[in-house]
Amino acid sequence: MAETSVRAKTMPARRLIALPRAAAAAAYLLASALVLWIFLTGSGVNRNPHAAFGAMLAGTADRPFVTRALVPLAVNGLAALVPSGAAESLNQAVWAQDFFTRTGWSQTVDTSTLALESLLAIALMYVSLAGFAFALRALFARLYESPPWVSALLPLAALGGLPVFFNAGYIYDFAALLLFTLALALLAARRWN
Repeated sequence: MAETSVRAKTMPARRLIALPRAAAAAAYLLASALVLWIFLTGSGVNRNPHAAFGAMLAGTADRPFVTRALVPLAVNGLAALVPSGAAESLNQAVWAQDFFTRTGWSQTVDTSTLALESLLAIALMYVSLAGFAFALRALFARLYESPPWVSALLPLAALGGLPVFFNAGYIYDFAALLLFTLALALLAARRWN
């Protein structure tokens, strides 16, 4: 009997804790989408002819850009899983071409042949940005004692500060940011594996 009353008392507390975490997670996802939109429309991603999107995917970009191969390998691997008919219809899809035009992506990428790869690269950039927010929160919580609201707002402030640095952009920028932050968080947690 006493055990059930203890459970009843802790269940609402868990829900109260889960609600701010869910709100923070939703805020990270929304802020990541906004920052990605700013990056795509303002940074001139793929503008550098030495690191052109098609050349990055083909592995023929100039050095040192060709050595940043994680995102191009992931895009090529994921694109290989999509049936060729679906990729062809995506290349002709009006909504996709409209999206690429609005973001400025189609100014430097032939989206009539690389629509699938472009969407996959943009999706990976989004996942990397969102992952960065969560990794930064974990790193901060591991290194500093602070009220929960501080550790919840820090990733939003970090995401909000990124657009200042968007004078040029590459498809691998956010993946590098995520992996570096995640590595620091794992080091701080002493998780060597």
